[in-house]
Amino acid sequence: VASTSPGTSPSLVADSYRTQRCEERGGSTLRVTGAVDALTADQFNADLSDAAQGGTVGLTVLLDDVTLLTSRGVRALFLTRDQLAAHQRPFTLVAASGTPAAVVLDLVG
Repeated sequence: VASTSPGTSPSLVADSYRTQRCEERGGSTLRVTGAVDALTADQFNADLSDAAQGGTVGLTVLLDDVTLLTSRGVRALFLTRDQLAAHQRPFTLVAASGTPAAVVLDLVG
């Protein structure tokens, strides 16, 4: 079952930010596109929480199409990781080498 964030289809918070969620047996995949910055971080956090169903299902986040990942976006990822760990659910980040998200994630560990 594929879905998008509430609002327009797909979710548009800023000109380029959007997500697409695909639910699978035992987990969800969230594809993120555009900038994750001060304007979009709250929606990004909500999209992560929705996709992880409050930490009750595993989550894979596809970040190859992210054009900017600021500290607020990284914080949302860490909060989601901690929430899923508390429920012993898997959390996987996918960002191709050299993409903006991969560069930031390599810096923060």
